[in-house]
Amino acid sequence: MKGPFHADLPDFEPIGDELTLPVLLKLGDDVSTDGIVPAGVASLSLYSSVPGMTSIAFKPIDETYVDRARECYGDGHAIVGGRNYGQGSSREHAALAVRNLGARVVLAQSIARIHGENLVNYGVLPLQFVEPGDLERLEQGTVLRLHGLHTWLRGPGQKWELAYGHDGRSEGRVRVRHSLSPRQVDVLLAGGAIPWMRQRRAHSQA
Repeated sequence: MKGPFHADLPDFEPIGDELTLPVLLKLGDDVSTDGIVPAGVASLSLYSSVPGMTSIAFKPIDETYVDRARECYGDGHAIVGGRNYGQGSSREHAALAVRNLGARVVLAQSIARIHGENLVNYGVLPLQFVEPGDLERLEQGTVLRLHGLHTWLRGPGQKWELAYGHDGRSEGRVRVRHSLSPRQVDVLLAGGAIPWMRQRRAHSQA
């Protein structure tokens, strides 16, 4: 039985093949899951509530993030970071909260393994820079454009180029890569682990 603060998980739509995403946050190295969704006594009561945990996402780093993400929710957004993004505890809240705010891509120099898996399970694409210096090309407000995403993810190559621009102007491309297994690609394109399991169950019963 669920308590009054326990709500069903939202139904997240699958990730699109064509994405135009503003970078809402540019972060440094070693951003922990506690930085994404704060830990501590004041936050514990919110962990069982998706709206609750969402309301404090990145609060220790940027208190404006939640409001800005809600403003552009329908179009989605990206988060850019440095090395070891998502390090620390393995709590799923850090992935769920940002997905609930519309994050579709996390692009970093490196992403902690478990957090990367959690992102996929909630339908957020984890990407890494091929060239570490490309991080400096992107800023908060940069727009990333991903075209033919599904074909790339299902193809044999793990490296790719995505376009970026500022203020409506196209400025260049950065090389990125993913380290997803074929199963993880299926999960991501289904919208996350829960809709993927529903699809598998429906297929097995057909």
